[in-house]
This record gives sequence, C-alpha cells and structure tokens, in this order.
Amino acid sequence: MEILDQGKEIDAEAIEDKADDIVEQRTVVRFQKGVDFETFEDFRELFLSILKSSELSKGEKRIEKITESDTPSQLRTLPKFGALEMTFPNSILDFDKLYSRIRESQITIEKMRESGLYVENLTTTLFQVGWPGGTLTLRCTGVPKISEEANVEIKSTMQQFSSDCQMMLIWFAAILGSQNAMRDHLNHIAKQDEPFTINTYRPDGRVDSVLARVSVDSVISAFTEAGDFERLYAKAFVVFTYQIWEEVARPKIATALKVEKPDYITANLMGDWRHLRNWLVHRTKKAESDFFSKAKTLQMVLNMQPGDPSLTANGVATLMQQLNHMQVDVNPQSLDFGLERSPIDVSMIADLAKGMEAGQQIALPEALMYPSGVSIVFNDGPTATIHERDCSYADKDFRSLDGGCLLVVTSRELARGVLEHLGKTEHKCVHCTR
Repeated sequence: MEILDQGKEIDAEAIEDKADDIVEQRTVVRFQKGVDFETFEDFRELFLSILKSSELSKGEKRIEKITESDTPSQLRTLPKFGALEMTFPNSILDFDKLYSRIRESQITIEKMRESGLYVENLTTTLFQVGWPGGTLTLRCTGVPKISEEANVEIKSTMQQFSSDCQMMLIWFAAILGSQNAMRDHLNHIAKQDEPFTINTYRPDGRVDSVLARVSVDSVISAFTEAGDFERLYAKAFVVFTYQIWEEVARPKIATALKVEKPDYITANLMGDWRHLRNWLVHRTKKAESDFFSKAKTLQMVLNMQPGDPSLTANGVATLMQQLNHMQVDVNPQSLDFGLERSPIDVSMIADLAKGMEAGQQIALPEALMYPSGVSIVFNDGPTATIHERDCSYADKDFRSLDGGCLLVVTSRELARGVLEHLGKTEHKCVHCTR
C-alpha cells in the first residue's frame, strides 16, 4: 500500500506566531479501472456515485465541486487498467456510508467475475509540532479518524521529545562554553606543578576524600577545541536523544494509536541515528560498516570518515538541524481503519474456498479495506500459500499453480484458520511470511 505525503507547506511566520501543533486529516480514495469499465462514463458514474453518497450534509456539495473540476481530465487519460486517486478533507466524508457503498460495489463487482476494479481507502493524518527551529511531523496512513485522547497524547509526546532534545543541546552548549574558563584554571594549576584533583570537603574545610587526581596536561588536552571533552559530550548527545526516542517517545506514540508494538512506529532519521550511536559507542568494524552502508542521510550531512568514530560541536549542530525536521511514520499494516471488525465464521469462509473453481479469484469485501488483508493461493493439493496483500509474488504464484484459486481475506490469522478447516498445510512465501 502506497503511503502518500499529503502535507501542506508550513508557513514559518504563522508557526512562530501560533507556536502550536497543526493537525490535518484527509482521505485518499483510490479506484482501479478494470476490464468491465471500458468507457469513461461507466467508470466515472460509479466513482461519483460512491463519493457523493458518502458526503456529510454539511459538505455542501464540495465533493461534486472537487470531482467535477479535477476528475474528468484525469479519468480520460487513464489506460485500460489505470488507477485514479482523489484526495478529500475528512470533514466532508461520512466513513460509515463510504464503507457501506464500497461493500455494495464489491458485491456488484464480484458478480462481474473478471472485473479488476477495487477501492482502497487511505488516510494520511499529519500531526505537526512547529516552532521557529523547524517542524516535527507524524504521518499516519490507514486510519480515517484518530481519537481526541490519542491526538492529545501524540501532540504531548512529540512536544516533549522536541523539548528534551533541545534541552540536551543547551546543556551541551553550556558545558562547552565553560571550556575557556576551565582552561584558564588548569593553566594556573599547571604553573604550580600540581595534579588536577577533585575532592570532597568536611564542613570545616578540610579534605574529606579524594575523588579524582590526574595530570593537568592530560586535562588541558581534553579541554582543547574538538578535544576529548567535546567529543565525549557529543557522543552523549547522540546516545541520550536515541534512548529518549526508543524508550519513551516511540512506545508512547504506539500506545496512543493502539499499535501492537513500537516497531511499527518508524523514523528514517532514527534508523540512521541508531547506526551512528552503535558506531560511536561500540567502535567495531561491523558498526562502522553498517553506518556507511545504511545511514545514508547522516553519512552525507555529517561527512564522517571511516576509522574516526567521533563527533564535534559542529556535528551536533548538524544533528539538531535534522531532528528539528524529523518525520515519523506509522506502518499502515498495524492500523485497522478505526472500524470494529464484524465476527467472521471461519467455517463459512472455508466452505466458500471449497466451492471455488480452478482459476477463480474471490475477495471478501472487507479484505480490500484492511491493510492486514492477505491472499490465499491454493488448489486441490495438500498445501496453500498465504501472501501479504502487497506481495508481488501472489499473482505469479496464482497464475503458475495448476488449477489455482486465489481468496483474499482480512488477516493472516483468518487465513490460517481457513487452511486448518480445509486440512491444508501452509507453504511459506519467503518474500513476505512473518
């Protein structure tokens, strides 16, 4: 399922004035023009009827205005099996009606047998937290509506993550800013030919214990520009920000969206960040190889060289610029369109599969609406293959299988239940099996 970036350009001055989050919700409705819709008129009629019947009363015929202005020219240029995608504000669509009409159209299309028309609903929800330094964006595709409670939690989590990163940078800058004063103090100690010592003291001023004692020269060397002290705190910045993302922000966003596990919440920047962190901390050949082969963005902007896993203040500033424009994505297969799924009788689906003829393809109406939908490819043999909906090998498998059938259902769990009723074992698809 394609994830479409439907974000609008953010006005920096408006963000600075409001200093608040911007929430946009919109829906992409995709139609595939199939073999039973040879003419523009037939296809356009179905397209418009589904959308118009799904418009909220307060929509004031906005759907008609949108489709009348944009659709005809797009549709006329479609090839025989082309697809059409239109974007609509969520505020003008009644999703219950939309899903109902999709189901009705699927029943009609199923009777046509060979039709390639299908309807997908993709929703892109953008949560954008803006401030003068940049905009953090969370992009969800696959849910028509996010609850107010989740909305508040996501906003709070993103703002806190941004604030924590900025505070860490301020600490880093403040500590580096004290280097000159520290060097002056160290030079004074060096003139007295004394080691650099850190003690604890009793109330009367006498030394209680010695905590650290090192040569002054080694400390002066560490406090030079781009020295060990600066590099150490730069590494701490990388480790701290990654742990805040991994242990706090990412799980909170997953919980707010009721996503099964935090792994479904992804950020390309944080993927690169992980490889950078591993190289800085572990300093192994594998960590170095992973950074230069996988961390494409950070490798380019940091201009680091193999054999030198270290950062300076300039590198930290570059990382902060990247953080200020970070985008977070939610795996659409982890979301369910916010609908309550109807109970499904597995034995009934198994009976449907038993009655299928060689070469036949059937899709349960809801299976085309849920990102978790899967395809079962089977024949009268003892095995069957379950493919993820976006697995390109499903169709190849179906066409190459002697007497093959293809059944699309709502989830892998349901598919395995159907195979159990049919007395078939699952053949693993190496390309998509989890």
